[in-house]
Amino acid sequence: MKRRKLKRCWIVMGILFIMLSMIPVNVRASEKVKLSTAKKTIPIGQTCKVKLKNNKKRVKWTVSGNKIKILKKTKTYAKIKGIKRGTAYLRAKVGRKTYKCKIVVKKKKNFSGNQNNNQSNSTQVENVSYRSQSIHNGVVIFVKNNYSYTVSVGVDCLFYDSRGTLLKMGSDYNYGLQPGWECALFVWNSDSDWTSHKINIKVENAANIITNASRIGMTYNVGNKNVMVQVRNNGIKNDFTQIAVVYYKNGYVVGYERRYAEVSNSGAVDYLEFPFHYDGNYNVIIPDTYAVYANYSYAYTW
Repeated sequence: MKRRKLKRCWIVMGILFIMLSMIPVNVRASEKVKLSTAKKTIPIGQTCKVKLKNNKKRVKWTVSGNKIKILKKTKTYAKIKGIKRGTAYLRAKVGRKTYKCKIVVKKKKNFSGNQNNNQSNSTQVENVSYRSQSIHNGVVIFVKNNYSYTVSVGVDCLFYDSRGTLLKMGSDYNYGLQPGWECALFVWNSDSDWTSHKINIKVENAANIITNASRIGMTYNVGNKNVMVQVRNNGIKNDFTQIAVVYYKNGYVVGYERRYAEVSNSGAVDYLEFPFHYDGNYNVIIPDTYAVYANYSYAYTW
């Protein structure tokens, strides 16, 4: 009798276990694997993170087209960068399930002053005007001397992330920027974490310097994926002469190169090669046009 009761008890427990296992378990929405957003808009050159929430499994991140690229990918997020204007899709595949985020890459806005921008409006600092533009490996700064005398200019470029945190600083100089002259300086930063920059200009009277930049003659042409420049010193003997080339495509700066010309003596001639720039994927950028600058040429009086 006891054995029959015990057997019936085990049968009932088994049936209850089977019934309970068949009841669907409601998983809370917060515990489901999902992307942090279904759509993201970023300017060209800016980076952002798209998170994959509640995921502990292996994930395969992919992008469609060439409007964006993935800089870093983990099980929980992908860090992307806007490359070209247009629409692309970021996909995360976990097992057989694929999660998709629409990425809209837009043109950078123009700002005045010292923001991270394409061809910013001119800004005046102590009668020296400047404008800046970020490219994939740094910032190009165009500086013009509006004084009636030669000045020494120092440029500090401060790099910030998307939260406004200051990450690092770089500097460039022109110790002999003559009156009415414009030069093209550059601060290098190939790190992918920065999304904006600010410029700080320091201006001083250039003592003990005789300028010669306006007497530097240049002829140039496009060569084999480069710009070839012939530099001639039509002026006085000098200590330093720096030449810079800025490359443009679709109206934006896409590259910068500079070289020192060996033209110390009057009448001296030198030939310089400035190769075209590469994009973030190491593809050669063929520019639409370019500009050549004699950044400075000067001699000390002491």
